[in-house]
Amino acid sequence: MLDYFLLLDVARRPWIDEDFLKKHYFCLTSKIHPDKKLQTEETLRKKAEEQLNQVNQAYLCLKEPRLRLKHLIELEGGFFDKKLQNIPKNLLDLFSLISELCQKADHWIQKKSETRSPLILAKITQETANIIMELDHSRDQVREMQEEMLREIRRVDEKWDAPIDVFPTRRKDHLTCLSRISGELNFVNRWLEQLNDRYMKLAL
Repeated sequence: MLDYFLLLDVARRPWIDEDFLKKHYFCLTSKIHPDKKLQTEETLRKKAEEQLNQVNQAYLCLKEPRLRLKHLIELEGGFFDKKLQNIPKNLLDLFSLISELCQKADHWIQKKSETRSPLILAKITQETANIIMELDHSRDQVREMQEEMLREIRRVDEKWDAPIDVFPTRRKDHLTCLSRISGELNFVNRWLEQLNDRYMKLAL
């Protein structure tokens, strides 16, 4: 497996400062970009293109917390609990709320798309105002959950450098924790996308 941390010359750990990562990314791409090799052989240009593609993939992976955790866990020899494919108990209430809200929003989005009368459309717009407020409130809830998960990643990162030979089980505990966070992020990221999509369609 290609180590994206090594490829971008950043430390293999749960948290990476976004500006720091971006700096390494742009520095590396400026060195290997195929446009700098216009006068070289075609094989060298193709190799540069392959390297640039790998660097782009590495950057996209490491800048996204959930993907970064997944990659880190795989590199560290950890594993993902199959239970993480199911919605965690602590997120079930939020899932139910979002699911019901999205269904309600979809109903009015359809009515809005089928309506041609300006008067009826104006009435529908008034009736959907409360749903838009509910969507906005739910988006704030999900964003706050995301922020708390990112704070938890940073807390794990602060303990990441503990000597493995002194605390042999600590790294395993960290990986288990990060695996859980990655699974939860997968759900809340998806829910935020769904809420944003409905919000935009109703707000237009």
